[in-house]
Amino acid sequence: MVTLTTTEPSNIIIIQSVETSAVDDITASGLTFTRRASASGGGFGFVDEEWYAIAGSPLSSVTITLHYTGETINEGSAIAFGVSGADLTQPFDPAAQLPATASGIYEVNPEITVTLSKHSYDLVFMLLSENSFVIENGGGPGKCCAKIQSQFGALAEYEIVKRATNNLSVISSNPHGWSAIVDAIAPIHLGQN
Repeated sequence: MVTLTTTEPSNIIIIQSVETSAVDDITASGLTFTRRASASGGGFGFVDEEWYAIAGSPLSSVTITLHYTGETINEGSAIAFGVSGADLTQPFDPAAQLPATASGIYEVNPEITVTLSKHSYDLVFMLLSENSFVIENGGGPGKCCAKIQSQFGALAEYEIVKRATNNLSVISSNPHGWSAIVDAIAPIHLGQN
């Protein structure tokens, strides 16, 4: 269970769950959540999941409850955040490979490379378990990301990418077991169809 407050209207609400069990459903007053992606945790038994909902108005201390498969929750976390300024009818970058998922264990510098569509100013975010990753887009590892929140076994980071790109890389700095989901929210482009 997490509690979320937002200040802007028209938000995309993103939930990341990292747990040993999959999420069956997410409930919150006035919100309907949809699973967008899932990745298994690189040999350690964790399941990363990305869920989203559309909030037409600001949220005030809304309790978001995750309902997991099975009865025992061992070690896990949930991260919630809201993003304003997206097209609520088609909030995600339409690039065919998004969301991108990957996992591994004991790899040297594992990397996920994604291509973004024509959108400029995408908010690219990654949801990770078991490890430390950075988004690299010309600035070098660690020079262009902001941490959203970190919990036991989970990390979420984002970057505003100011141009379409074919070579956006997400690189791990620690080769132990890991899993990741990379996704992008496209902004509203006024005057464009």
